[in-house]
Amino acid sequence: MGRKKVKLALIPDEAARRSTFFGRKNGMMKKLSELSTLCDVQTFAIIYSPYQQQPFVWPSDPLEAEKVLSMFQSMPAMEQSKKMLNQEGYLKERINKVEDQLRKVQMENRMKEMTKLMYECLKGKDLNDLAIPELTDLTTVVDDKIEAIAKRIEEFNLTQPEIGTSMNIAGASSSVDDSMDLQVAVDALQGLPDVNLDEAMPCFGNEVVAPYVDNSSGTPPFYP
Repeated sequence: MGRKKVKLALIPDEAARRSTFFGRKNGMMKKLSELSTLCDVQTFAIIYSPYQQQPFVWPSDPLEAEKVLSMFQSMPAMEQSKKMLNQEGYLKERINKVEDQLRKVQMENRMKEMTKLMYECLKGKDLNDLAIPELTDLTTVVDDKIEAIAKRIEEFNLTQPEIGTSMNIAGASSSVDDSMDLQVAVDALQGLPDVNLDEAMPCFGNEVVAPYVDNSSGTPPFYP
């Protein structure tokens, strides 16, 4: 089960706000310690609160904390404020991000609506009922479809020579196989006994019947 989403607003109850402060502060210090240990980076934090007279400083070693602070202060002012965010700046950044996501979803939905409208027009829907914005968006969708179809046709034409080459190779292989089969048939015919057509007798009109020869015995030819 996921954690409950916390509303980013001031906690009205004093006791709950105090408890939340110390819990979040300890969690932040733990994350700073982990970041410093795991990634070998220098971290520094100062936390002021109405619940403590002295600010809380990380790292706890004053010399180490002063070293990191001096390093930060030596940076140009532009670099110092480059990644800084207060509550107002953080909220503005979140709002801009959500607005960008909203515009993206609206654009996707609009394209789906125009695609549906395009198919309806292909079925006979009257374009005179459409307003100028709809016609403009519909034209964009149609242009995108035409471009996609042209690209598919180009890809298909590029693959045609490869298909033709494969068919030629298959045809050549078939021709070789046919030639081999023909040669085997010729060799088989050459292995048959010789027949003297002069000894053949006419039968059934103009047809000629060759004499029967039995190679397994020494009997003379037999005419049917």
